Amino acid sequence: MLKKLAFLGLFSAISALSANYAAQAAVFNINSLDFGDGFVASGTITTDDTIGSLTSANLTNWDITVTDGVGGSGFNFTETNSGAFIQGLSTDGTQLTVLFPNGVLQFGLWTKKVC
Repeated sequence: MLKKLAFLGLFSAISALSANYAAQAAVFNINSLDFGDGFVASGTITTDDTIGSLTSANLTNWDITVTDGVGGSGFNFTETNSGAFIQGLSTDGTQLTVLFPNGVLQFGLWTKKVC
């Protein structure tokens, strides 16, 4: 059975997400991030408390729900059902920042392909 990563580009630019600290981890809240096309994201991203540039290895957990804004279809991304692609993501410990215009923060659902 092969696993294939189906990327759904969630974030091309995020200016700030608030942080709450737990032991050796930083939890960043996503509060109704509106993409302007009817899709809204909310949830959390947890890092290993690294300050500065981040890679996907620094993300230890995430639980993000994206809905179409009218209560219809949606997706839930977690570290167990999806992968992360990061480019130009950094933190000062209080917020996550995706560099504009080339920064990327994407989550893609894992799908199973039956051969």
